[in-house]
Amino acid sequence: MIFSICFFIKLFGVQILYRMKDVLVLICIMYKILEEILKKQIQNRNNVKLGLKKILLSIQMDSAKINKTADFAMDGRNMIIILKFIKLNNVKSLVAVYKKKIKNVIYIIQQKIKVIVIVIVIVIVIVIVIVIVIVIVIVIVIVIVIVIVIVIVIVIVIVIVIVIVIVIVIVIVIVIVIVIVIVIVIVIVIVIVIVIVIVIVIVIVIVIVIVIVIVIVIVIVIVIVIVIVIVIVIVIVIVIVIVIVIVIVIVIVIVIVI
Repeated sequence: MIFSICFFIKLFGVQILYRMKDVLVLICIMYKILEEILKKQIQNRNNVKLGLKKILLSIQMDSAKINKTADFAMDGRNMIIILKFIKLNNVKSLVAVYKKKIKNVIYIIQQKIKVIVIVIVIVIVIVIVIVIVIVIVIVIVIVIVIVIVIVIVIVIVIVIVIVIVIVIVIVIVIVIVIVIVIVIVIVIVIVIVIVIVIVIVIVIVIVIVIVIVIVIVIVIVIVIVIVIVIVIVIVIVIVIVIVIVIVIVIVIVIVIVI
């Protein structure tokens, strides 16, 4: 409770405290606030010292004068002087003068707290809405990115499949062409071999025919020669016989004549 009130005094009422040039008045106001907070349950100096110390530590003002006041108030040796001085009439009158201001400050603080709470609620709602919108946008973006990635992957897969099919078709066509070429070459080789065989057979037949013809011619020639020889021999024999006959006839004639 002490820290909460002192925090809001620091936050919203600090400028009023800055305007209080009298250090003693500041101490009186701090004592009065502490007295109201503790509802007159202050038993000894240590409680007063602790309360003043908490208030001064929570306010943490910047001016050198206030720092000196804090140092003065937190010094245990000065507590008796502070407490005695607070009981003086002039100080009490100063406290009475500033009591209304303190109430006004507290009212302003309460109003500002309400405004701050409303602003904080509005800011929290706006932040929640912004976060929800950002999350929705992020989810939509992620979904769009996932869809785009899936589409890209599908397109890439389709392109790869098409390329693979085209490559397979090209390979099949090349293989078919190679097979056809090989078959054509084999057929050509077979035809060439057949032609060569036919030519060889024809040549062999021709050679055989030629040989047969030559043999026949030779045989014919031999037969002719033999016939000629036989004829010649016969002719010779005939001639010889004729000659012999003539000779014999001549001899006979000669013999007869003689």
